[in-house]
Amino acid sequence: MNDTPANRYTKLLVLGAAAIVLVTLLAYLPAIHATYIWDDDSYVTENTLLHDFDGLRRIWIPRETPQYYPMVFSTFWVEYQLWELNPMGYHIVNILLHAFSSLLLWLVMVRLRVPGAWLIAAVFALHPICVESVAWITERKNVLSLFFYLIAAIAYLKFDALRFGGPGHAISPPEQRAQPWGWYGLALIAFMLALFSKTVTCSLPAALILVMLWQRSPITLKRLAPLAPMFMIGFALAMITVFIERAHVGAEGEEFAYSFVERCMIAARSLLFYPWKIIWPAELMFIYPRWKISASDAVNYIPIAIVLLIGAALVELYRRGWRGPFVALSFYAGTVFPAIGFFNVYPHLFSFVADHFVYHASIGVIAFVIGGTAYFIRKPVALRLIGAVILPVLFMLTYMQSTIYYNEETVWRDTIAKNPDAWMPRNNLASRLLEQAESALLSGNIDHSRELAAEALEHASEALRVREHHHTAHSNKSEALRLLGDYEAAIHSIEQAITHAGHLPDYHWQKSRLHQLLEQFDEAVDAMSEAVERAPESVYYRLEYARILSVAGRLEQAAEQFEAVLEIQPNNFMALGSLAGIAQQRGNDVRARLLYTQAIDVARTIEEQLQIVTRLIRLLATSTDPNVRDFDEAINLAEQVAALSQRQDPSALAMLASVYLNAGRPDDAVAVAEEAIILARSRGMHELAMQIEQQLEVFRSEQ
Repeated sequence: MNDTPANRYTKLLVLGAAAIVLVTLLAYLPAIHATYIWDDDSYVTENTLLHDFDGLRRIWIPRETPQYYPMVFSTFWVEYQLWELNPMGYHIVNILLHAFSSLLLWLVMVRLRVPGAWLIAAVFALHPICVESVAWITERKNVLSLFFYLIAAIAYLKFDALRFGGPGHAISPPEQRAQPWGWYGLALIAFMLALFSKTVTCSLPAALILVMLWQRSPITLKRLAPLAPMFMIGFALAMITVFIERAHVGAEGEEFAYSFVERCMIAARSLLFYPWKIIWPAELMFIYPRWKISASDAVNYIPIAIVLLIGAALVELYRRGWRGPFVALSFYAGTVFPAIGFFNVYPHLFSFVADHFVYHASIGVIAFVIGGTAYFIRKPVALRLIGAVILPVLFMLTYMQSTIYYNEETVWRDTIAKNPDAWMPRNNLASRLLEQAESALLSGNIDHSRELAAEALEHASEALRVREHHHTAHSNKSEALRLLGDYEAAIHSIEQAITHAGHLPDYHWQKSRLHQLLEQFDEAVDAMSEAVERAPESVYYRLEYARILSVAGRLEQAAEQFEAVLEIQPNNFMALGSLAGIAQQRGNDVRARLLYTQAIDVARTIEEQLQIVTRLIRLLATSTDPNVRDFDEAINLAEQVAALSQRQDPSALAMLASVYLNAGRPDDAVAVAEEAIILARSRGMHELAMQIEQQLEVFRSEQ
């Protein structure tokens, strides 16, 4: 191939694109191996809508998902079919979307003839403020919506240029006037896909007007008319998001009760916060300190004054012909506007600012800084030197920031280290530590369990220091105290949780468990009754309630609860087996036999079957009711149980021996008991061997 200028230019384009993709993948290498964090459970790991075709249909129905972003959940659905819950696949898709969006950004900057276009795209690709959006699977919302947003922008710019002229395009002749509308259709479809990914992209039509100002294009009604449908669609879907944030996600209440003036204070401070973090990306964190805002504090008016002064300066610069600063920073402000305080968004409960809020809007600040620098230095060599300095620094910062998102615990620990008063990370870390402590306890590592519980107690207590009425933190504190053995203090903490959120049945269940540990069964019954009252359809709570009633000796009430379970789940194994036991205690052996048989039929495991079969065998062999007693059936079942272990289970053999004795076969009983004793001793089961020996004496006395 001839080395023509066109070929050299093509090679440079390919190399430039490959460089952006490659360095992005390398910078986010730690994120590729990361797991899930925070609300990835409701979006992916516990989202049953991803499992079947009906779920794919329901994804497109409002309020079926945590937020109405059906394109996001549709991509998750496809990925679940490919690699189920392997987090690596989801992370790789996020990273590739970010890299491809960076390439599209380069194309947009070139089309708009912004100086330093490639460097702008490279800085965006490697900027650490984007890590939260890229390394957090839930923030597929950001990376996917920007991808479609930029496609829509490119298509609309092509459409506009063909109709009205523009850089590199003359106005189409009359016979070709229909051709641009294909580009408009593409722009409209891509815009809707962006909105279905995240409605912050509703600002696109306003951004396109800013582009027209940048290009000094005449702003006429005819030119603006194609944007009208985009404004209307964007507004409609944005309002759905606002409604869901309030009604479904929970972005309402006292924590969001700010006056208009106070919201202006939050907005102004937010607008000043992000550019500084973009220019100097130090101390980035998952949860930033939440500002204290009050209209009575004069200091809070300073950011408003600064923003107004900057706005006035930008307008004056634009009036004098300096369009770049006005367009770039107006794009930034307009794009981040939905998240700066005028609308309730749930994360404002923890902090008014977040890195993922500024993912799209950061483009305006980056373009302003890099484009402005390129405009003034005007020397490609100097611009390359600047890139050679800042890009490696950004690469390393992004690489290190990506390591923070390895798992939920690393995110919370990093946040606490940078923002010790952040109550949410402390409480969530406490929850995580309690899970580990419970696992350690079950595995027999008591000392490690206590260490983890002690640390969980510390974090839950710190969370309560900042947010004293947080019911989940009280619950976590109670659980930590339980694992540390301080049951009385644990009851006090769970009562605090109930005071603030008594409608949650789980807290009453926790209280009941603590009273059981203290052998206060009447109090345990009362607490469990409260749990059942608040969740009457919960099979788990009713079974637990029935069990405690049984322990407390209230068999009549226990039976009522087991019967209620069977009304909800007619084939519930636990309820059938327990009711059979109660019926047997009452002397109703006929019903007991029937219920045992039903329980065997619905048993899910061999262990469950053996448990019930053993009880049925004893009933058949010992019942005083001739309509129930059936030695032949008891022997048959007992021999089957012994055969399942190839006669290698001494307990099964001991039971078979007892059945033989009850059936009037003492010689067989003695022989099997002796066999069981030898087997128990060979396996070191000396206590069982002694018990069988005592039975053997009885057996021999019957010979």
